[in-house]
Amino acid sequence: MRSLLVLDHIKHASDSSLIVIGDSSGTHLLENSDVRWDLVESEFSAIPMIRKRSPSLIVFDMLTISETALESLPTGALKVSLSSIFDQLEQMDHLFHRTTVEPPSWKNFKKFPTIHKGLKYSVLPQWLKPISTRLYEEHLNEDHLSVAISMGGSDAPNRTLQLLNLLGKNVKKLVIWVALGNAYRHSYTDLIDTAAKNRHEIILIKSNESMWRVLKNASIVLCAGGLTTYEAAHIGIPALNILQKKNWNYLFEELTELNACITLPPGEKSLRDAVDIVGDLRSNRVKLLEMHKSTQNVIPKNGAKAIAETILDLI
Repeated sequence: MRSLLVLDHIKHASDSSLIVIGDSSGTHLLENSDVRWDLVESEFSAIPMIRKRSPSLIVFDMLTISETALESLPTGALKVSLSSIFDQLEQMDHLFHRTTVEPPSWKNFKKFPTIHKGLKYSVLPQWLKPISTRLYEEHLNEDHLSVAISMGGSDAPNRTLQLLNLLGKNVKKLVIWVALGNAYRHSYTDLIDTAAKNRHEIILIKSNESMWRVLKNASIVLCAGGLTTYEAAHIGIPALNILQKKNWNYLFEELTELNACITLPPGEKSLRDAVDIVGDLRSNRVKLLEMHKSTQNVIPKNGAKAIAETILDLI
């Protein structure tokens, strides 16, 4: 989605195309787009296509690529990464980074790309709209506090189920919206059984693209960090980040300092600490309202356009 949104702002000014590597699971996002795109099975299948087009600039939006594949690409092309956790950053010429905070590990690189950084480079879906303070207060003032859980596409550790169990035992009067990604592979029966036994009202949602159309009714979202935290800040909903990896903290440090989210370090205590925080916030909703107001205008809506304009200046 990020690549598509950026390319959508480039295509009018440059001969450009998108290469999707992998299976067809994400191609439905491209069906209504007029961006030129191709689907290939592997990075090595993409190489001849890229070399044939002799690009002046190649944009990478991925987590990993082999050194062999990278060395096989045209040597004269500028290399740009949209991912700050790409494993070949040292080989890039430019990097777009959605926060001003840099991880300490970057200082260890002998060579590093030019960094274009800041919240203005956060790429969000175009239909994502901030909610009004009036509507947020309306939801916040309901007797049962609305809490959303969105722990990522696959939620490999199944922290969703653990959170439901802990919230059921330790917090009173909640409505819990549970967003499950398309890659969620755990037993739905376990979730349904937990929901049936739980003291709270629980609504299960299986969606990736449209989850905020429902989760915008929540007063706080429990998540694993990632883009969800930035989307929540843009919409105006405080996020409680329960990180899985310690070295991800820098991605949310700026938003935490701006009072747009709360971030917990990874570890065995994190889930219980998160539940304790939800319990405290249920009794102290003024804090949530303050966080909601802190999110306003924090993340501009035109991150894809800002990246595209900078890329066009590089060509």
